[in-house]
Amino acid sequence: MCKKQLILDYLSNIKDNYTGQLIFSYIKLYNINYSSNRNGVFFNLSILDDNTINDLYNYIISLEKEKDIKIKTNQEYKKVIKSKNIKVANYKNYDLNDLDKLVLKYSY
Repeated sequence: MCKKQLILDYLSNIKDNYTGQLIFSYIKLYNINYSSNRNGVFFNLSILDDNTINDLYNYIISLEKEKDIKIKTNQEYKKVIKSKNIKVANYKNYDLNDLDKLVLKYSY
């Protein structure tokens, strides 16, 4: 499968706005001709030269690797939290009169 098709498939399946913004920033940074309207940003992959296609492809691969690292790190963090036995303090519910409340208010 050629890189242009892989880029097209990736761009068609972007779910989060953050990744889309990063790719749009890349397009603006490298002066790739585009048009935008309320439906999104459009650029023509077929007119890009091979160097630009390779650079864009490598950028997309780096974004995916970064996303995988973030997901793995988040999953590992959740495993550590689950594996620790965190004790939750159970406090008794006391009925306090006004004098008890006043004394406790000044005693910390």
